[in-house]
Amino acid sequence: MLVLCAGVFCLFGMRKTGLFVDEVYTYGLSNSAYAPFLYDVKGGDLHDVLFTRSEAEDYLTVRDDGFSFASVYYNQTRDVHPPLYYELVHLVSSVFRGSCSKWIGLGINLCFYLLTLLVLYRLALLAFDNTAAAASAAGLYGLSRLAISDGMMIRMYMMLTFLTVLFALRCLQFLRMPDRRGGAVSVTAVLLSGLLTQYYFVFYAFFLCVAVDLVLLCRKDLRAFVRFSLAALAGVALAVVLFPACLHQIFRGNGEVVGGTSVTDNLKNTAQYLPRIRYFLQALQQMAAVKWVLFGALVLLLLLLPRLLRGGKGKGISFDVLTLLVPVLPAFAAVAILSPVREFRYLYNLGPFPALAAGWLLAALFRAAEDLPGRAVREYAAAALCLCAALFSVRQAPPDNLFPEMRRYDEAIAPYTGDKCIYLTDGYYAPETQDLLQLRQFESFFITGSTASPELLEYLGDAEEVVVYIDTGPFWSSGYDEEEMLALLEKDAGVQSRELLYRYDLDGLGGLSVTYLVRR
Repeated sequence: MLVLCAGVFCLFGMRKTGLFVDEVYTYGLSNSAYAPFLYDVKGGDLHDVLFTRSEAEDYLTVRDDGFSFASVYYNQTRDVHPPLYYELVHLVSSVFRGSCSKWIGLGINLCFYLLTLLVLYRLALLAFDNTAAAASAAGLYGLSRLAISDGMMIRMYMMLTFLTVLFALRCLQFLRMPDRRGGAVSVTAVLLSGLLTQYYFVFYAFFLCVAVDLVLLCRKDLRAFVRFSLAALAGVALAVVLFPACLHQIFRGNGEVVGGTSVTDNLKNTAQYLPRIRYFLQALQQMAAVKWVLFGALVLLLLLLPRLLRGGKGKGISFDVLTLLVPVLPAFAAVAILSPVREFRYLYNLGPFPALAAGWLLAALFRAAEDLPGRAVREYAAAALCLCAALFSVRQAPPDNLFPEMRRYDEAIAPYTGDKCIYLTDGYYAPETQDLLQLRQFESFFITGSTASPELLEYLGDAEEVVVYIDTGPFWSSGYDEEEMLALLEKDAGVQSRELLYRYDLDGLGGLSVTYLVRR
């Protein structure tokens, strides 16, 4: 199962040809020395400034400032995410200096992807004590479109998924063995790591902690209840102490990123609750094989229900796995309602739990038929069938975040990278960051909001051909009208003709700019 999943991951990793704007931020926030955004590179101003290729590379890569973890911490105080994942990206980038290869991010994701599968297998094995069912659960998740999409996005979500599953394992171990040495400390450590990786960790972790506390209270194990509650609170308190900026980022945002939205903004917008939940439910379409197995196992269980109720010589079915599964429902609702934008990535860390539910039903099915002949062959054949179904589903629908369009964008500007390049924008940093992988191919590029700027005309000189980027994103920044800006260029810079090179649009997500070749 692990070898198969790793092979599929690497296959799609090789097919990934571009980076979304947030993925570019991953490298910039991790590797730029005390300059989280492009305007910080220029002293806080992106009006009438010249960027060189060297400055673009300095923003994206580690050169002479390796292992500068304090810089990463500072950058994240200016962003809207905690620093742990970015510290890790900076660590790896400090080893591979001068590179912002996709394999830095994908390599980190591959490690967490495989660790997630191992921990999910261990969790499933502990939950329902059946090797074939546990391997099926891990494989169904690992070969789902949702999981591979998670791994293909060079952000903190794969690390978040690993820590979410690891936290579920630690909580189940605590329930099974509340007096286990180091159990409370491990709960604190994983909770702290999750909160310092992505704030969306808090939703599932909160509801899971509530569920565990309720189970311990029902058992009347007050000593374990106090130990677990204090361990969880210690994790939260340590996260606030180690990264106090988290409170401002969670409840207020930074006024710039993701349109300035925050938890409180979305919480007040009650009219959007149901539409958002319906939208995020579509994420289940990316786990087709899990749905097939859930449905098939339920039908067979109903047919074998009398045998299951009679019991047998083996162990009974454990229902404490519900303590892990039930919190997924309120966590899903919270994510759907509070996420800043409607993207499935905010649900990536909940993806393993539908697969865990499918494995649990398989284990119950195996339990109902355990006294029939050929048990081992039957169970492992079922596991192999599950993996084949998952493999078929991911082949039918390739994962998100591959961005094959980027190859065409690179090819479009390749003949003109020796020309002058200008970027028409109001000075906001998002569109330039989106296009930075292309912009760094030019010797330099000039950023301005005025086609009549004396500095712009001096930069252009007598250049006959110029590559022009126009910021057209109305939600994220200036939203210039491209026809109006081209008309101004004709009037102020003597442009005689123009040719559309490409209109930025990755995976149908839209874009913030359009690119022309103009001739003077």
